[in-house]
Amino acid sequence: MHVALVQFKEAGKKYFFSYDNLSINQDDLVVVETTRGVEIGRVYMLKEIEASELTSELKPILRVATEGDIKEDTYNQSLEPGVLETAKKLAIKNELEIKVLGAEYTLDRKRLLIYFESESRVDFRGLVKDLSEVYHTRIELRQIGPRDAAKMIGGIGPCGLILCCTTFIGEV
Repeated sequence: MHVALVQFKEAGKKYFFSYDNLSINQDDLVVVETTRGVEIGRVYMLKEIEASELTSELKPILRVATEGDIKEDTYNQSLEPGVLETAKKLAIKNELEIKVLGAEYTLDRKRLLIYFESESRVDFRGLVKDLSEVYHTRIELRQIGPRDAAKMIGGIGPCGLILCCTTFIGEV
């Protein structure tokens, strides 16, 4: 069975997908269906494995990314800073003590994920309601820990180098 290791973000975790009927190469951009929705990822590595080695069913790569897919992904990324600003304002309006860190759309814009950090558990149902009124799509808020927050934001560690968590955490 032909499998590809696909990475969605630089220094992000890599996932296996099957691609038996496609002609793909390493570093190709591909469109895949993930648990979050339809996304574009980069082929990190190609591999041949036996079906007996699999612990679960692999999802297939849908297609090699077209020019339209790449433009759509670029457009989605251009919307994300505005989403961040709106989410921050609505968090203040809802009197939530959270730090909004990132936002990302799935390729088909059916789902909008917003990442935040907070010292404690937060009831963000009002924020989700307000955001869905603005963006008319399914909203998911994900609370992340301090290490993942540092990975998203980046920065310089006490040693004077780029934070380790931005460069290698998430590797297979």
